[in-house]
Amino acid sequence: MQKISNLSLIKQAIKDKPYNESLYGLMYNGNAINILKQMPDESVDCVMTSPPFWGLRNYKSEPLVWEGEESCIHEWGEENASYFRESHNATSGSTLTSPPDGKITSLSQVKGTQGRFCCKCNAWFGSIGQEPTFELFLDHLMLIFSEVYRVLKKTGTCFVEFGDTFASSGGASRHLGYSDPKYDGRAGDFIEPSAYPQSVKAKSLCNIPHRFAIKMTDEIGFIQRNFIVWHKINSMPSSAKSRFTVDHSAIFFFVKSNSPQYYVNPKTLEVSWKKPKEEESKGETAYYSNDSTANTGENNKEPYKQNNPHLMRLKIPKEEAENFGSPRARNYREKKSKKTFDWQGRDYFFETQYEPIKQVSIDRLKRAVSNKNKYLKGDCGQSLHQPRPNTNYKGGGNKGRENNCAISTHAFGNGDYLVAPFDTEKGRIKRCVWSIPTKSFSSKTLGVDDTDHFAVYNPEIITAPILAGCPARICPECRIPMEKIGGKYTDCKCEKKDYDRGVILDPFAGSFTTCLTAKKLGRNYIGIELSKEYCDIGVRHIEKKCGGLF
Repeated sequence: MQKISNLSLIKQAIKDKPYNESLYGLMYNGNAINILKQMPDESVDCVMTSPPFWGLRNYKSEPLVWEGEESCIHEWGEENASYFRESHNATSGSTLTSPPDGKITSLSQVKGTQGRFCCKCNAWFGSIGQEPTFELFLDHLMLIFSEVYRVLKKTGTCFVEFGDTFASSGGASRHLGYSDPKYDGRAGDFIEPSAYPQSVKAKSLCNIPHRFAIKMTDEIGFIQRNFIVWHKINSMPSSAKSRFTVDHSAIFFFVKSNSPQYYVNPKTLEVSWKKPKEEESKGETAYYSNDSTANTGENNKEPYKQNNPHLMRLKIPKEEAENFGSPRARNYREKKSKKTFDWQGRDYFFETQYEPIKQVSIDRLKRAVSNKNKYLKGDCGQSLHQPRPNTNYKGGGNKGRENNCAISTHAFGNGDYLVAPFDTEKGRIKRCVWSIPTKSFSSKTLGVDDTDHFAVYNPEIITAPILAGCPARICPECRIPMEKIGGKYTDCKCEKKDYDRGVILDPFAGSFTTCLTAKKLGRNYIGIELSKEYCDIGVRHIEKKCGGLF
């Protein structure tokens, strides 16, 4: 009997009809909160998204009612902000207050429009990212990501790309009808929310990404694992001469679990939801000599003993041990049966990603550990390591260092190998500063005019999060994710003919770059977008890049 896929289960739970669907993904046109509330608990493996940045541009999406009382018959005030500056001095700073009738009495207090507030329940009617204050913007994001937390599996991962905004003094640089020349007029008519008096002083960064991360951990319960810097190497120059040019944005890596959810045996490639029992290993009798002359083998040569004084007490054959007449000249030790446990707990699914190592780093390491290092016997006071003996790593002892260090194929001769904190062939573990260019996107190439999406991230920036945080294989019976170890996938003991794919969710799909990249990498996807025009772009985008939705 063929098991139904996780994507099909999600589709059955959502009452709204998909804007477009395929064998590998679902595209929804609607409010993210409404769609997310219909999704089953713990049904998504990975979230990769980038919400609208606060106060930077108007996406011309349909305004929505945020918070307030559902039973309220809203009476909307004028299109303005609910907060304005009442007083400011060096001691107390800015005081933010709300007019009793929800209306601004003077046009000198604000410029332009940013949604309307209900005079009864204080609900806000507007588009996310256009709130009058960043605090209100973050509150609205928490409503969305609380649902994201619910639909994310305990083994799931969440990646959020975010940019910051400078607080403005409300000058004439941006006003109603302003079009940013950097975007060739595509930014549309909007008023920058930071033009209103904020809880931070004018010209200050609002630190919205970090405030968002703190709310995610403190209010919702996410666990932040990384703060990744997207260094945009082709970032657009800035005309500001009183500060440095901003050429980066933040990517936050969140998870739900900090305790093992499933277990993996790297040796047998087995995987299990339950913690397996420890296995018994048989003991054996070992003989050790207390006499440095007891062993006449290669390991007893004087130079070796000088370099390895801790190995003076050597293991010897039983026959040699019987040749000693005095019990004090030999030491018998019988190994007792002990329990072994080769399984490793996984708090969440994550496949380690690697990045290339520059040759200069390898050369520097070789100089530091080779016998030819000029500082090895110098007066600099440095204590540098020599090449480790091959016998310690090729099936020998010292397992602690073997597990913590990679063994390179760069040999120094005489069977000695370079021991490095990385694998010189696979690369080093990927770090947290990613220098990747931005990538433009024009819908005109898809046959759609005047609907360009001007906030598109490069597919390369989301490739590593998808590969690391979303499983390519999931058992259709027990639903356990399969991890790739040494080029091979782990496997459970269920009877199955085919595997299911992990599901990636993007609640702010935009031009559906996340969905496109997920499909290329062999994952299923769910994209939610409020704008119908951008949904059209997404359909054509995937059709062109992937040769069709199927």
